[in-house]
Amino acid sequence: MYYVVAPDGSQYGPADYATLRQWVGEGRVLPATVLVDATTNQKLQASSVPNLFRGHPGNAATGAMPTTGYHTPYATPGVSPYHQPQDGVGSSGVHWINMVSLVISIVAFLCMPLSGALAVLLGIVGQKYPGKSFGTVGIVIGSLAVAYGILIMVVISGMK
Repeated sequence: MYYVVAPDGSQYGPADYATLRQWVGEGRVLPATVLVDATTNQKLQASSVPNLFRGHPGNAATGAMPTTGYHTPYATPGVSPYHQPQDGVGSSGVHWINMVSLVISIVAFLCMPLSGALAVLLGIVGQKYPGKSFGTVGIVIGSLAVAYGILIMVVISGMK
């Protein structure tokens, strides 16, 4: 298993030998591409992996592919052939449930205190997703909103 190191330093993978061979065929991995061995963490050039380029167009003697005219598909932000974003995670890296928890908690605190319970519930569920600090803030503000709402109800009922 190897990680592919992009020109910008990003690592993609791990990829097994069959996947690397596929990427060689697609032109995503060239002989000069830097790989990192997933078990030893050792950096090496793709050309040093035995038979990785065998049978692909290029130098018939070495199996090396040409290094000119290469297009790096992973150089375009957001278009990576090696990594797909996690479900529910936006470009900010925050899962939607945590963002909703935060927004509902703010609305609850400002005008609908008892809806803070929903913010607390969503914040608790969101703790297992990326951006959990947003969910934690949603829990805190939502809890304060609920406590504020209960206090208002107690004061109003005591006034009668």
